[in-house]
Amino acid sequence: MSRLLAMVCIVWAGLLSAQDFEFGAKTKVDLLVAPSVAKAASTIDVGLRLQMPKGYHTYWKNPGENGAPTTIEWALPKGISAGEIKWPVPEKVEWQEMFTYAYHGEILLIVPLMLAENLADGEYELKGKVKWLECEESCESGEAEVSAKLVVGTEASAGPHTATFEKARMQWPTRELLAGTQAEWDGAANAQGERRLKMTVPANATAKVEFLPFEGDSDTTPWKMAHASTFTRGAEAVTISKIFKSKSGQWPATLRGVLRFEENGKVRGHPVAFQPADGAAPEAGLDPFSADGFNPKGSEANAMLDHTQAIAGSEVWAGVQWKLREHWHLFWKDPGMPGLPPEFHWTLPEGITAGEIHWPKHKRMEILEHMGNVYEGEVMLLSPLTVGTGVKPGDYKIGLKVEWQECYKECEQHEKEFTLTLKVAAEAQPSKHASTIKEWRAKVPEAQLVNGNNKETSGGSTVPEDGSMSLLAILWSAFLGGIILNVMPCVLPVISMKILGFVQQSEEAPGRVAKLGVTYALGVMASFMVLAGMMIAAKQASGSAAWGMQMQNPTFNLVLMIVVMLVALNLFGVFEVTLGGGAMTKANKLANREGYLGAFFNGILATALATPCTAPFLATGMGAALTQTNGVIIAAMAAVGAGLAFPFVLFSFNPGWLKFLPKPGNWMVQFKQVMGFPMLAAAVWMLSFTGPMFGKTGILWLGVLLVVVALAAWVFGEFKQRAASQSLKPLLACVLLLAGGYGVAMEWGLDWKNRWTKKLDWQPWSTEAVAQAREEGRTVIVDFTADWCLNCKVTKAAALDVGPVVDKLNDLNGVALIGDWTKKDPAITKVLHRHKRAGVPLVLVYPPKGEPIILPPLMSSPGKVLEALDKAGRPSG
Repeated sequence: MSRLLAMVCIVWAGLLSAQDFEFGAKTKVDLLVAPSVAKAASTIDVGLRLQMPKGYHTYWKNPGENGAPTTIEWALPKGISAGEIKWPVPEKVEWQEMFTYAYHGEILLIVPLMLAENLADGEYELKGKVKWLECEESCESGEAEVSAKLVVGTEASAGPHTATFEKARMQWPTRELLAGTQAEWDGAANAQGERRLKMTVPANATAKVEFLPFEGDSDTTPWKMAHASTFTRGAEAVTISKIFKSKSGQWPATLRGVLRFEENGKVRGHPVAFQPADGAAPEAGLDPFSADGFNPKGSEANAMLDHTQAIAGSEVWAGVQWKLREHWHLFWKDPGMPGLPPEFHWTLPEGITAGEIHWPKHKRMEILEHMGNVYEGEVMLLSPLTVGTGVKPGDYKIGLKVEWQECYKECEQHEKEFTLTLKVAAEAQPSKHASTIKEWRAKVPEAQLVNGNNKETSGGSTVPEDGSMSLLAILWSAFLGGIILNVMPCVLPVISMKILGFVQQSEEAPGRVAKLGVTYALGVMASFMVLAGMMIAAKQASGSAAWGMQMQNPTFNLVLMIVVMLVALNLFGVFEVTLGGGAMTKANKLANREGYLGAFFNGILATALATPCTAPFLATGMGAALTQTNGVIIAAMAAVGAGLAFPFVLFSFNPGWLKFLPKPGNWMVQFKQVMGFPMLAAAVWMLSFTGPMFGKTGILWLGVLLVVVALAAWVFGEFKQRAASQSLKPLLACVLLLAGGYGVAMEWGLDWKNRWTKKLDWQPWSTEAVAQAREEGRTVIVDFTADWCLNCKVTKAAALDVGPVVDKLNDLNGVALIGDWTKKDPAITKVLHRHKRAGVPLVLVYPPKGEPIILPPLMSSPGKVLEALDKAGRPSG
């Protein structure tokens, strides 16, 4: 009994002591309102006050290597909307061998509230759900409902928390310009892909300086920045060194953040945007809270003349030179894909005229699987100015406004105005830029310099040097493919037979063998021209000639993937591709005729006999052909035919070389089978990006479909072809397998017709349209796009205008709005800048209340969109 009593006392004592232990988050959060009374049509401040116990900390907007920032989901009365949190300068904290950006003690996170002009006088309740993460030795997620009263009246008056708000504003980064800062790379990257960046900041010897980046690392960033720093102090400056790592060799062009200074217990911050790509001085004096304070800075552009002084009746060259940011590009006069080339707009004195832009040689670059015509690094565009014979001596002001687009992950629109001075006098005087302009003139194709017009074919199919090399590479690859066909099992045994037949036909005139060989080659070429025509007809029927966008078409990708897999199975010998017996009999009769007509049809017959081997090459070529111009299709098919005919022609001129041909054998079958593995790998690669286009389970169900198609091919080859069966049962089994696979995978598993035939009902964007829809409690998706934006087109086709998104938005009773930035719109520009974007694409999902969700600029599947819509559609509170 005494033991039981002792145990009860111990347990009771433990329960009593546990009453003093608090579970859950320790930070206290409440909502403060700055004014006692506010006026309609004004902006006021409210604040989230976080009071943290000793030893605990919460996190800045960029938490660093660990943590999460504080957030609030507002539930505000109609006519009141909230802006973004304004963050005080944080501390840099080393915690458990990680660097984070955090707050201790008590802070006030101020949020501006915009009051509508028609907001009636009275009392309003402001509500919100605050979420935060607090850490000491362990971390705890916190969540609290906050509320406060807002009084709206005719006269504004300060509230009891005025001093608290003033103190909090003093903790913001200053907007004062900080001169003398710069950043530069300390050499190239090492073998591990690491590179050091040195940021030099003017500072007193006693000041502690840190760079706090606005944005943290993300999966879409090709580089990673170490949050640890090393410091080198001088008498009047400190150099902060950070290590960056990149596997792709891509490095940041701009680093935005806050420079934190701590001296004698006082902390101040300066927003800064380092531009380490070229070691240039950074932007400073930015407003880190204002949308208007985001001022995207493009690449460096300067205008110049090759003469400071010219005589009447002469020609002067003007040049605009760009030094482009790393990885960014300008478009050539014919982009070859969605994009805009630079434009010159002149304001010229009377008697002086400007000619067309002269474009230096450009490069071909693959962008999102499309080939574009671009400039990278440094480029100068030129234009001749003609000084009329009647122009009188004197100084003349020449105005030039340049508009250009530069692209990397997004496309930015920029413009800059220049004023150039040209003096007309009795003699000419070159400028200091004369040699530079002369060098760039030498890079302009000669035809353009002669007549001011580039005669190259538009669309990028035949462009100077770079583009021509691309076409030559296509033709050379096609020619080699034709030659490879000659060592395939279907063709190699035919070579000796046909050449010996020609020799027997020409015993009296050995020179005639060569002519027969050429005639034979013409038969081969004629066959391939027929095949080229079939490809062009298929392309026209598919309607997939515009910008090669069919690679964003999931149906096109699916068909091509199945064809590639069947090619692999054909090469493995699972089944064979052959011509019908009747067609072969007629071709053989014509080929057995002697003379040139027989030789010609021998070429056609050789192509027919080679069908089982040529089919794999032509099947993949068919997919590639749909992305090319008709001229390229014809040229490529002619090159394949030339490659196939080449050995015949060679041996026709030299019949004695027949003894050097390799003997047919089992190696030929093995070679054909080995060729199947690269094709199978290509099918797997296509599955990797086609599957997600059909949703989360796309790879699974398309994989099931491929297995069923492979099984049907095996049944056809095993029970129809090898068994030489006249029965229709194998064909019926194949039809049933394919129909069942299609029904299960495509109709039941993926519901693909509904998924891809639906499109969103896009309405024109405006701030009023967004506000009205949200007031009605509707979710809003906004796509800011432009006709010249390739990323926009890819994202819209693959991630927005798809069935799952349409269904989800309809379930939410949502609205789809499209903002067209093809012609620069100041209202859209303001929204882009508010969300720290200098250009399109920008896709936003607005919940009925709260901040919009910003989606990635490039999406190849609807996954992210569906997640955002799901989050936006959840009931607030």
